[in-house]
Amino acid sequence: MKILQSCRKIILTIFVILPISISNAAVIHVQRVVDGDTFVDSNGVKYRLLGVDTPETKDPNKPIEPFGIEAFNMTRSLIEGEDVTISRDPESDKVDKYGRQLVIVKVGEIELNTSLVLLGMARVERRFPLSKSYLSELSDTEAYAKSSRVGIWSDQPQGQNRQCASKGDFCSSINGAVLVANDGTYLGIITSRYHAESIFNEYGLYGSKYGIHSIWNDYGLYGGKYSINSPFNPYSISPPKIFINGSEVGKLSVNNYIANAIDPYSLKGACRW
Repeated sequence: MKILQSCRKIILTIFVILPISISNAAVIHVQRVVDGDTFVDSNGVKYRLLGVDTPETKDPNKPIEPFGIEAFNMTRSLIEGEDVTISRDPESDKVDKYGRQLVIVKVGEIELNTSLVLLGMARVERRFPLSKSYLSELSDTEAYAKSSRVGIWSDQPQGQNRQCASKGDFCSSINGAVLVANDGTYLGIITSRYHAESIFNEYGLYGSKYGIHSIWNDYGLYGGKYSINSPFNPYSISPPKIFINGSEVGKLSVNNYIANAIDPYSLKGACRW
């Protein structure tokens, strides 16, 4: 399970949930993505992702930089045609020298700025003023990406990096894993939603929001955000365990302080199960 162990944080690449200081949150509709860090809303207003810089793809005076296309495709696949929540760092400039709004973007549970950095699809952009807390989050994320040699920090000139950039590798490695509650109760299988025992089968015992053994049952023992057995309790230190071939490889939890924790929302979104 080297892929799972080395990529346990890469799953959060596409679906990062971090405590950031934001202000003036608003919902806009993204009409078009220009490149990895720039987009336009339905009113023609231009935006730039705050605190990050993706490889160049549009500058007529520069060649397309390694991983620029990947960053563009990632941003486009996540936000183009979608309603997203934009917010600002209270200590940052509101616009750049080109008149683009400088924003932090979330679509659903996805925080795009940090996600791009974590996957090695962007560097931290330090030319703009940033609050100490947000700069620290981005810098720590960049340090992890560098140490993992993902994306632009890998030894490959283009395309997916050697181990961790592909969420497909992660999904393949965890497909078929068994989920077991801390009290020993079987909670289903991490696999396609078409499997009868999949935790993503909304009509099955382990994926229905009404199932007594479903982690998606908000009022159940294994899904309620106040239950110590639930992956959605951010303070629980005893969330469900993930087993592959009989060996525990991690835990399913929104508590990022738990070693080898995988966020359930991230898992569901990244693998499209």
